[in-house]
Amino acid sequence: MFRRSLLLAVLLALPLAARTRPTSPLDPDYIAALTVANNFLHAWQTHDAETGILLLSDPLREHSSTDAVSLFFSAHQQQTYEIARGRRLSLGRYQFPVTLWQAPNSGVNPRPKPRATTLILTLTPKDDWLVDNLP
Repeated sequence: MFRRSLLLAVLLALPLAARTRPTSPLDPDYIAALTVANNFLHAWQTHDAETGILLLSDPLREHSSTDAVSLFFSAHQQQTYEIARGRRLSLGRYQFPVTLWQAPNSGVNPRPKPRATTLILTLTPKDDWLVDNLP
């Protein structure tokens, strides 16, 4: 009788144990990259080109025209964004799917238009996360 009770207790506890498995700890690099992605997109949203440019990687700054970067930060009056769950591309690189929402400056259709894109962040040798592409 005791063995049956013990067996029953173990069998009943298995599903509970499966549901309460400890989750893996969060990757600190992912959190740091996501934070920079959010800060960069907030700079875009608030037309803060100075802050946004500081978050760009050196190769991106070197290969982007000043006009393109200025246009990116000042395109629309009302704009916002959504960041989806990112994924690690390689050591020191993450990609985040992003949707940019921009309300037209003027015109007949005042509805915001979403634009799906990605944001890639890279870890520099100085341990800084920086944006490596303009969405």
